Amino acid sequence: MRGASAIEEALAAARGVAVRVFVVWEPVLAGDTRPPSPGVLARLADPRATHVWDPERLVSRSLLGGEPVDDVSGRVDVVGGQRVLWDWVAVYPPGVTWHGRTPRAAFQGGIVIDVAAELRRHIAAAPQASAPAR
Repeated sequence: MRGASAIEEALAAARGVAVRVFVVWEPVLAGDTRPPSPGVLARLADPRATHVWDPERLVSRSLLGGEPVDDVSGRVDVVGGQRVLWDWVAVYPPGVTWHGRTPRAAFQGGIVIDVAAELRRHIAAAPQASAPAR
């Protein structure tokens, strides 16, 4: 959960930056049997963040199967006989789309709290949100 707080802090420092954040929660630890509680989600409440509960670990499986993250620096553990990627963050440039294989990230790393400063730099470098039309 410290990683979620670190991402919230990075987003707070970049209020005008046009970014989208996808937070994927998956069962890894013994107590991870349900989606995160409202208290946990409140650690990353920025409106640019979308939270997803992935009980089958489909995103993790997809990321670990793609070439660009085979050398992932993050937590890769075996849970229930399956490799699971967790406590990991990736930043993709604007316009990147995912078709089949995982695209190469401009930045990736983990454990999130350990790469928080680098994450802040990459978020701050993203384009500014356009001002609403008057």
